[in-house]
This record gives sequence, structure tokens and C-alpha cells, in this order.
Amino acid sequence: MSGLSKKAKEEIHKEWIINIAQTEPLEDIQKHVVKHATEIYERDPILWAASMENLLDIYRAKVAIEYTVDHKIERLANHHTKNKAKGPSPPKKIKLEDWVSEELLRELE
Repeated sequence: MSGLSKKAKEEIHKEWIINIAQTEPLEDIQKHVVKHATEIYERDPILWAASMENLLDIYRAKVAIEYTVDHKIERLANHHTKNKAKGPSPPKKIKLEDWVSEELLRELE
């Protein structure tokens, strides 16, 4: 496999992920994600992260969702807003109020 190009490997990975997503029931995938999350303390970090990424790829393919970096930043902003005492502040380049949902802002008032 190491003789394959990066593009060929990515195509194999994508095809395999799609095949799994088409054949596995959603509930089984969800249970596997939860089970795998609990193994974070027991497994090699690289192998654990690669496996979890595979599971998330399978889940995304199964439920046919794609998210953008906007979604990711919004989730970070919500988490930061709820847990200001934990973790670093966001980069100065962004305004939290531009990313946090109005519903959450009302909830925290």
C-alpha cells in the first residue's frame, strides 16, 4: 500500500468509508463512536485518533452531512461562552457575538 500515491490512498479510504456507511445501521455506528470514545485512555494516541476520525467520516457519510469551518468556529465559540473559566480565549481576530447563537446569548443573560 505504501507504493500507492496519496491521492490513490485517499480514494480507497473514501470508497471504503462510503461502503461501510451504506451497510452499517446508524445505531451501530453511534454505539461504536461512544464505545471508542471511552478507549481514549487505553490506546495509542495516533491509532485512537485515526480510528475516531474514521468513525466520524463513516457517521458523516451515513447521515449525509457536511459542515464548514464556520460550524466548527461556532461550536468553539459556544463552548467558550458557556465555559469562560476554562481554556484560552478565542483569537482577537474574531468577535464572539458574531459566532455565538442568539439563543445561547439570551440563555446566559
